Amino acid sequence: MRTLSLLVPVAPGAQGALAAALAGLPPNEQSPLSALPGVHLARFVLVPSLQGRDGRALEPPRPQLLFCAEADGPPETVLAALVSRLPALCASVFGHCAGWPRDGDAGAVRAYLARHRLRPGFTVAPYAAATVDEVRAALDLRRRVAEFAAASARLAEGELAAAWRAEFGPRP
Repeated sequence: MRTLSLLVPVAPGAQGALAAALAGLPPNEQSPLSALPGVHLARFVLVPSLQGRDGRALEPPRPQLLFCAEADGPPETVLAALVSRLPALCASVFGHCAGWPRDGDAGAVRAYLARHRLRPGFTVAPYAAATVDEVRAALDLRRRVAEFAAASARLAEGELAAAWRAEFGPRP
């Protein structure tokens, strides 16, 4: 699993509008970020100010927009998909950032975001070797087994085995 991280300065006076735009994004599977192929997790975070190595706020305090995505493929692929598949989302969120290319040109947007890319030193992933499709298939199987267990709790042994084979197929 690989990480795309962007840290973009918020335009002066735009923090409130950006916070409202972020609050208006639908959660979970309804999120427009779920349209990014191969992405396990993606999120925006409004950072009010950054701290130096000594733990004190950097001066002058300036809000930043942090975007992170954990994906199966290279970060460049995620960045390209973000720009090409979600241009309205990019404009509605990153449009509150300093220096945002107002003309909406995809090449300019991609270059702008690439200039604000961070290279994380590590990532925390509970299933680094599994793709998004594999994780979804495993979660679907878990759901199906739980539903089967609940529905078949009162079946006799022979009926249970037949119901299992009908639902999940014979043993491999």
